Amino acid sequence: MQDQSEGCIGKTLKEVRISGAIKRNCRVGSFVALNGSILTFVGPNLDRDGVGYGPEYLMLRQSEKSYLDGSSASGYPFYFTLSNLRLCAGCA
Repeated sequence: MQDQSEGCIGKTLKEVRISGAIKRNCRVGSFVALNGSILTFVGPNLDRDGVGYGPEYLMLRQSEKSYLDGSSASGYPFYFTLSNLRLCAGCA
């Protein structure tokens, strides 16, 4: 069972670094998530049918120079939601 005490929660909040804001560069389609990950929304996955389970859209994780695979383990659903936030004036 996980420790859910006030002390453990306070310790975790001090140790885990998160940004206070989501930042987005609309010109290049990239954004910085709360955990500091820099991702770029690339566009439609033209090879989606080639693998049968690939994501509909490609998102590049800059630190690893790799695409998210569409699974929840990769963070794809969460990051895809963030990429769709209208954080820039005039962004579609």
